[in-house]
Amino acid sequence: MKFLVACVALVLTGTTPLAAAPQQLQGKSVVVGMSPYTPARADDGTPSAARSITVTTYVSSQGRAFVRADHVGSGEGRPSSRHEKGPGTGTAHFNGNTLVASGNFGTGAGQMTVTFDPSYRTCNATVRVGLADATPLSYIGFNGKRYTATGKTVVSNVSCAIRDGNALQ
Repeated sequence: MKFLVACVALVLTGTTPLAAAPQQLQGKSVVVGMSPYTPARADDGTPSAARSITVTTYVSSQGRAFVRADHVGSGEGRPSSRHEKGPGTGTAHFNGNTLVASGNFGTGAGQMTVTFDPSYRTCNATVRVGLADATPLSYIGFNGKRYTATGKTVVSNVSCAIRDGNALQ
């Protein structure tokens, strides 16, 4: 599951720099929430746990993005973690009213697409993960153990909201 967490955190840090950020988003925050789960087992048989991830992106008045990804594990002993990034890194772009961010991580890849209504007051987000070949997803969990997927990653409860101001404060 650390794979998807890293994917989301690093993919969304890709919203920097946002030279093409629509003016309507400047001075606002985009908050995307999701619940990803990859059925997997560690080498010692430990099962994977579900996660909850919230990614907050603030677009400054100059179109620069600042991103924070908070993720919480649901299993006992699974730590929460936070990743923060400022302007200057990543691979994301705006195409009209859509923000697309993608990246390759570990043995898989992820893509997040956020679509905004014409007024930039509401948004919808989708998250996809996949593999280049038939090799199972493999990742290092927050507990330091190597996990191998036994099934496909499912991302549920995806939500998206736009808030005025800097939601990172």
